[in-house]
Amino acid sequence: MKVKFHVTGMTCAACSARVEKVTNAVHGVEKAEVNLLAGTMQVEAAEDVSAAIIAAVTKAGYGASEKGMKKVLLNINENNVASIKVCEKAMKMIKIEIE
Repeated sequence: MKVKFHVTGMTCAACSARVEKVTNAVHGVEKAEVNLLAGTMQVEAAEDVSAAIIAAVTKAGYGASEKGMKKVLLNINENNVASIKVCEKAMKMIKIEIE
């Protein structure tokens, strides 16, 4: 299966090489190709390993999301209980598990 990702935070060839390296190290990934200029990555895998790929890229210091998925940015002020409650409610509405 082929899966496309948006990748953020890459500024040079070394960044894209690092993203490819950490992605290729994920169990189940057969091949990863990063396009630095487009900020995308295409991955061939035998199974759905999207969550593991996103975790690996994030751990390496970059951002990743599966292409076609909606991206949600929540700005939470930790000192404002009301904003936290609003965000928790929104996350539950779209079925995001809160840890």
